[in-house]
This record gives sequence, C-alpha cells and structure tokens, in this order.
Amino acid sequence: MLTLPALEQSSGVHALLERKLVACDELDRVVGALRDGRRPAAPASPLELFVALGGRTWNLARLDPLLPGAAALDVRLVDDLTPGPELAALVGRAADQGVFVTLVPGAAVLPPETIRAFVVARLGRLTVELAGASARRHDAVAGAGRWDVAWRVLETLHEERLAGGVRWPEPSVHVEARFEDLADLPGLVVKLAGVGVTRLTLRVTETRGLRPLELVAVAESAELAETLGMAFHEPAAPDCDEPRGVCVHRFAAFAVDPLGVIYPCAQGALRAVDEYAVGGIEADDPFEVWRGAALEAGRERAQALEYPAGCAWCLGRGDGKRHDDGHPTGRLREATHIACQNLALDTARRGGGTP
Repeated sequence: MLTLPALEQSSGVHALLERKLVACDELDRVVGALRDGRRPAAPASPLELFVALGGRTWNLARLDPLLPGAAALDVRLVDDLTPGPELAALVGRAADQGVFVTLVPGAAVLPPETIRAFVVARLGRLTVELAGASARRHDAVAGAGRWDVAWRVLETLHEERLAGGVRWPEPSVHVEARFEDLADLPGLVVKLAGVGVTRLTLRVTETRGLRPLELVAVAESAELAETLGMAFHEPAAPDCDEPRGVCVHRFAAFAVDPLGVIYPCAQGALRAVDEYAVGGIEADDPFEVWRGAALEAGRERAQALEYPAGCAWCLGRGDGKRHDDGHPTGRLREATHIACQNLALDTARRGGGTP
C-alpha cells in the first residue's frame, strides 16, 4: 500500500489510519462468516456512506457521528443546482476523519469558487459522467450544451489543483458508451489527459453488434491511457441475470436520499423505493438505525438470498458487492489510505513542513 514520509511522521494521522484499517478487518470477519454460512453481527459502524442531494437539503451534520467509523463517503448530486457551502464543509469534516470523499456532480454547474472550496476541503475524487465519447452523443442524451458544462468542470478542476499545488481531488471520468461511440474513445482519452484526468471508467451499455473495429478502439484507448498515466477501468460484464450471493452492502453501507430517507445501499437511495427505507436522517439517530430491526431483518433476508425485486438490477448488473467476491474491503482500504495521506500532506504543507 502507498506510504509517504508525511504520513509516517504524523503520529495522529497514522493512528487514525490504523483505526480505519481495524474497521476494515471487522468487515472482513463479517464476510468470512458469511462465506462459512454463519450469521454474523454487523460491524459497529458503517464503512461506506452514500448521500444523494437534490433541491431540498437536509442537515448534513447529521452524518457527523458516522464519520469516525467510515472509510468512504460518496456524494451524488441529482439535479442541476449549484451545491451550497454546507457540502464543502461536510467534505472537510469527513476528510479530517480520514474519510475518502467522492463527488459525482451529475448535471450540476460547479463554478470556480465551488470547485476551489472542494479543493481546500480535501475532496478525494471528483467524477464527471459522460453519456458518450463525443460532444454530439453526450448532448443527445444529457441535453444541449451539457458537454461544455462537463468540460468546464474538468478544466476548472485542473486549474485549481495546479494553482493550489495539490494532488487532490483526483479528476475522474465515467463514460457510458454504446458500441457506435467507441471509435471516438481514443481521441477522448487524449483530450482528458490534457485536463489532468487520471482515472477513466468505461461501461459499454450496448454490446449487440460489437465489431472488431470497436474492440480495437477500446484496446487502443487502454494503451493510450496507460501511456498517458491514466488508470483505465472497464468493468466486466455481469455473469448472472439474477441476484446471487449475500449482499455485503447490508453489512457495510448507509445511504441517504435527497429527502433524508435512509436506505441500506446507494441504489435504494437513488431509486427511492419505499420497501428499502429503514429510517429518516433528521428524526432518527443514525446508530439506532444501523443497529435497528429494519436493517437487521434486511441482513437476514440477504443471507437467505431473499431480495426485493429492485436488487436484481444491481446484483444482476454486476454492481453488487457480494460475499463471494475476491476482496470486498480492498477498495475501502485503498480509499482510507489515500485520505489519510492527503490529510498528512496537507497538514505538513500548511505547517510549512516538507512532505
């Protein structure tokens, strides 16, 4: 795992990292019990937090009690409103607790001052989503002019990172492409490298009729990305049409939708399915919800492979985190390592030290 002198020299940050890794160990023990067919108790606190924010914003400070036990916080904006300062404040509090925060702005407009606030708050990753590998295709799906909006976010983020002399947040792009878009992919990789993007994820949403030409374009894009220092990820196609395995999210995740309703996973929050709801963030104590009867019943149903109908979309699509996956906590360990490294580097930088 990555190490830096600033992290090694900061005893407080190093102790924080150790606590996070112990929490990951606890989830690993849960996964081990699931593999053995035993019924484990849930960890003391959720490791993964997810927040979907829209026009109505609940009190984001209600998440604060969960931050010390969390490794990652994913925030998705589900409308085109500019986020207020309370979101950057939450990002800062989370980052100070060694939580790696990812922001997916969706269609939201992020002016330079907002992006600058996220840089100061030590946002871990900013992921721009594209509905194709070209402006024509993206605007056809997302709406006229949306490609330019997305590109301004990437350009501004690049400028703010350079101006601040920092490596965070990681500029990331996720492309949802049909096979006819793939010929434009190599050119997109070059353009993204020009604005500092270091991570590209591709999901091909339509593979029927995929020809050798498109496959060559994907391979060429992967090679280009490697040459340009960009991580390139192409998720594997799902290997099943129905849910299989125990969903680990029930034992690891805590999600809140734009209305403040609590769900056991991100897809529940995004889809706002009533049967998934387990509480309300403004009225309920988050730990009481985490340890409560509704979530516990969901964990028992997951172990019996009895899922609500909506779970088929996630697990069957290959997005679910299952107990039989190779290393369910690997991403969380990497995330909290990076968050703690960034915290140590920023502490040294602000104090005049040399990382």
